Amino acid sequence: MDAAVVAAAAVDGARKGKSKDVIRLERESVIPILKPRLIMKLAYLIEHDSDKAEFLKLCKRVEYTIRAWYLLQFEDLMQLYSLFEPAHGTEKLEQQNLSPAEIDVLEQNFLTYFFQVIGGSFQLEHNMSST
Repeated sequence: MDAAVVAAAAVDGARKGKSKDVIRLERESVIPILKPRLIMKLAYLIEHDSDKAEFLKLCKRVEYTIRAWYLLQFEDLMQLYSLFEPAHGTEKLEQQNLSPAEIDVLEQNFLTYFFQVIGGSFQLEHNMSST
């Protein structure tokens, strides 16, 4: 959504005497290049073959670490989601015999994991506009 559109909506709401919730999606700065191409170009700049091999090994380790973190987060997220999914979540919650406070904690954990997993993709900024 264009910043001008967000601003126009907020101004329009202010004119009508209403406060608006504004959600702004911030784009991340990115380099438009494929990861393998970037790694190979950087490796090409390294003079010694042994150093190139170590650099490529480091790149693989970093990638595997990031993938492992996302996989663990996703598994936790899906386990919690199964308790709240529309089709069978209610039955699963009833089987657990949880108190309302425990259910609230699980729901907060689900939302925390959810926003951690998608947090790398974009940032949400939620502003309450009172003008």
